[in-house]
Amino acid sequence: MINNALYPRVWSFVFIFPAVLLVLVFFLFPVLFLIGTSLTNWTGGTFATTDFVGVKNYVSLGGNEDFWASTSNTVIWMLSAVIIHVPLAFLVALILFRKPRGWKLMRIAYFFPQIVAPMAMAFLWIFIFNPNFGVVNPVLEGLGLGGLRSNWLGSPNTALGSIIFSWIFNIGFFMVIFLSQLGTIPNELYEAAEMDGANIVQKDWHISLPMMRGTIGVTILLALTNAFKAFELPYIMTGGGPGASSQILPIFMYKQMLENKAGRANALGLIILVLGTAVVLGVMKFTRLRKEA
Repeated sequence: MINNALYPRVWSFVFIFPAVLLVLVFFLFPVLFLIGTSLTNWTGGTFATTDFVGVKNYVSLGGNEDFWASTSNTVIWMLSAVIIHVPLAFLVALILFRKPRGWKLMRIAYFFPQIVAPMAMAFLWIFIFNPNFGVVNPVLEGLGLGGLRSNWLGSPNTALGSIIFSWIFNIGFFMVIFLSQLGTIPNELYEAAEMDGANIVQKDWHISLPMMRGTIGVTILLALTNAFKAFELPYIMTGGGPGASSQILPIFMYKQMLENKAGRANALGLIILVLGTAVVLGVMKFTRLRKEA
């Protein structure tokens, strides 16, 4: 018979066990499998011909030019998320929060890409950037900038920038997060600032921005993790090409799997996991320091 004092502990274990089981099955075991296979020459099929190769997969990645090109492109994608994507979402949210004329229609328009399949959006942007019947080159010619015509997705100089451009304005999700948080700021703060003669910019700089610091940190984390997971849009639009000019780490890992180099692909997956964890912890630490300051 269980002592009455043990009942709370027993029931605590009963309620926690399902969550612990899910973590073990869907996170811990896959990570251990990832680590183990990254040290082998596994081809993705049977393990009968699989041999232990140690850190050979990691060494081969270090000497692979496509790996470094993919890493560089991923860093560029991440920087664009932090420097352009999140601030743009915040700026649009600030504008819509003032409820200008047509703000409901604008809110729907900005959020609409969130409910469209990434494949559909990719094909739409392929059409827009098409050098023969797309709309970008004719618009440039109409503006007297015909010298800027390009094969946007087919040139190593413009492929990555074109993909980032097509993604950078997909801000609907973050815009909604900012709008919901802006609605929690007491209106009395804005009224007091207005009585002191503050204009809209000053109110947003001294009230909205400081009050939204935590939310901005969360959206930056989400944007960075999305950058690490991006696959459908860049893969459909360019396949990582030409060459590796628009290839990011998830695409490079996928190509390694297609070449039956599952061990190396898993080594790359572990690298992505470590880098992503480091970035998340770094942003959380920076956000916490800024909050304490």
